[in-house]
Amino acid sequence: MSGELVGPLPVIRFADGTPQPCTVPANTMDIRYAVCRDHHPACDCREALLAEDAGEYRAMFRQLESAILAAIKGHQTYVCVIARAASKRAAAAARERDRAHYARLYPDMDEVPFR
Repeated sequence: MSGELVGPLPVIRFADGTPQPCTVPANTMDIRYAVCRDHHPACDCREALLAEDAGEYRAMFRQLESAILAAIKGHQTYVCVIARAASKRAAAAARERDRAHYARLYPDMDEVPFR
């Protein structure tokens, strides 16, 4: 087994539009975080820290959400929270259906109208 990457790499685009195949580090355990010496905006060490921070914030939010839902379970507020979440999911699904419809109507357009 070789140490080469297989499969297509995700492509990142710079502000001037030039594409570059690249995988960014997912967290600070990536070796590129430890070996980064040329600190600049969007370098590997900053990408690793950002990805790790985003993951930690998501985990903290999920813990907070589950604690709040556990505290209000059985209360009338609980029903409102669940109904509101279902309503948001339904609205997002409707927006995606509209986006897909307009994308089929205007296949050459980069921008698709949203409602």
